Formats: sequence, structure tokens, C-alpha cells
Amino acid sequence: TIGIPAHNEAANISYLLRSILRQRRTQFSLERIVVICDGCTDDTAVKVTAFAQKNPRIVLIDDGKRRGKTTRLNQLYRLNKSDYLFTFDADIILGRARVLEEMIRILNSDTRACLVVAHQVPIPPTTFIGKIIHAGHVLWDETRIPVNHGDHIHNIHGSASGLRREFARSVRYPRKLTADQGFLYIMAHKRNGFRYAHEATIYYRSVSTLKDYATQ
Repeated sequence: TIGIPAHNEAANISYLLRSILRQRRTQFSLERIVVICDGCTDDTAVKVTAFAQKNPRIVLIDDGKRRGKTTRLNQLYRLNKSDYLFTFDADIILGRARVLEEMIRILNSDTRACLVVAHQVPIPPTTFIGKIIHAGHVLWDETRIPVNHGDHIHNIHGSASGLRREFARSVRYPRKLTADQGFLYIMAHKRNGFRYAHEATIYYRSVSTLKDYATQ
């Protein structure tokens, strides 16, 4: 199962869904793609509904309430019945047709692995300020990734994660938690179960203006 918590992602959700649907599925069976609208006020639900009409695997949950990402992740963890649950932020895209297969390969080949995360790559911007910010991202990525063979808290961003069913059932984010990735890493690290999938590339857009950088 793939779970996507989304808040006002009408401009992005179609790209993610297309990249998921074009994934090779020779090593796994895709049961459901669950999109949870978290208080969306734009056309996110409309976009997802259009996809769902053509693909019955896609399920939309929209209760009209704004509860936050960690609450929606808890909801996805409880709903999941598949062997593996993958959660993706709605503003990324999967870079190749074998991203899911690469992440599942790690889970299948390593019985201790309970959490695998994708390799996150920023899309090069076109503005001058954006290029400076992008260069900082690239430098940080090249610095952080190999430390401790990839097993450390800075290698998880929460944007693309794969969890075993049993592990997902054991994770409950505290109500007041503002970010999911650090908590998720600690839970997996306790089991020596965190893995970094360097060959499973996903793309995201970094900020391109000083105003957006300050906001972020």
C-alpha cells in the first residue's frame, strides 16, 4: 500500500500519482494508493478523484479537517493491511520506474530492515538565488549521505519511506510532535532496522527565492 498525506497539493499530486503508476511491478503487487486530504481547500481532491475514476487502486479519504501530517501518518499506519506500507509526500516524484522495486529489494533481502528511505535529489532551479540554495543542498547531501554507512538521523527526510507492516503498527507519533522523520528514525534505529536506498531516487523542488528560504 502507498499512503500520501496531502494538504493543498493540487499543483503537484498528479505528477506523483503518474510516477507511481508507471513503476515496474515485477517484484511486488500494488494493492492500494491511499491519498488523505488534510483539510485541503484547493482542487487536490478533484485531481485525485479524476485519477481514481481511471484506476480503482486509488482511494481518496477527505474528511474536511486539518489535523497535520503526523496524525495522518498514524491514520495510514492503522489502515494498512499490506506487507509493506510506503508513504510519500505529495510534492515529490519518483525518479525512475524501479524506485519501489529497489526499496522493496532491500526489505526482502534484509530481514532486520524495517524502514527504508529513498535518496532525495533537488531539481536544479533557474534563478540565481535558487542556484545558490541548490548548491548548498548538493554539498550537504554529499557530506551527510556516507556518514556511518548511511545510518544516521540526517538521512531521513520523511518524504519517501517504506515500512514493514509490523513496524508501522508499532509506530504512533505523539500528538504534539511537529516533525515525523526524527521520531521514525529513532524507532527504527532501536531495532537496527534503518536502511538508506541510494539507488531509489526521488526528486523535489528546493526553494528559489530568499523569501521562500526564510519561510522554510
